[in-house]
Amino acid sequence: MYMAFSIVIICRDEEDHIGNCLSSLQGLTDDVIVVDTGSADRTKEIVSTYPYKLIEKEWIGFGPTKNYANLQAKYDWILSIDADELIDDVLYKALSMWQPQSTQVYGVKRINHIGDRQIRYGHLRPELKTRLFNRMNYRWDDKPVHELLIPTIAKRNIEILNGGLIHYQEKDIESLDRRYETYASLSIPKKGRLGKLAPYYHFVRSYLFMLGFLEGRLGFRLAKSRFKYSRLKAA
Repeated sequence: MYMAFSIVIICRDEEDHIGNCLSSLQGLTDDVIVVDTGSADRTKEIVSTYPYKLIEKEWIGFGPTKNYANLQAKYDWILSIDADELIDDVLYKALSMWQPQSTQVYGVKRINHIGDRQIRYGHLRPELKTRLFNRMNYRWDDKPVHELLIPTIAKRNIEILNGGLIHYQEKDIESLDRRYETYASLSIPKKGRLGKLAPYYHFVRSYLFMLGFLEGRLGFRLAKSRFKYSRLKAA
């Protein structure tokens, strides 16, 4: 028996990840929506091999595209995941036993990887993401990047699900830098003295306060990448 929630994914040019993502969802629900925003690789071909709904849509920004995708879902309860994420066995079991509460929103631990290496420290250490929600009570904001769920109700409760999302962030640091460059171009620049100091703050925060140095050389390179990203945003 399927659970009464939809799984929604937006993607573009994710041929390296989308197959693993979709495979991890099999048997959870009878409604998986994949919204492709202009892939030029094999993403749509791979999606078409699964019994899921593929929709093509022009890119209108992260939050607006996700809100559009949510409207295409069969159920009001939405599990939002990214194409470079997959559900681990513990989270799969938790979702299989899940019972919805009307004002609840559910958080999931996301476990980041660079290549095949799990990142345990620094700004890419495991992080909590709110991903399972009722679309009647929550929607994505309109930020051009790093969109957030915002409630449309006064009373809300957050519960953390067991297990996690395995997130294959990038294959290497160079790819991460390129992604940060894209994100910086979409972000609103932070001007003034605070904006100029932000890169140094983010480096220290990632490398020292978040114990990034325990990742060895990779931790330093990740902190440096975060520094460059913050500097680009302040430009």
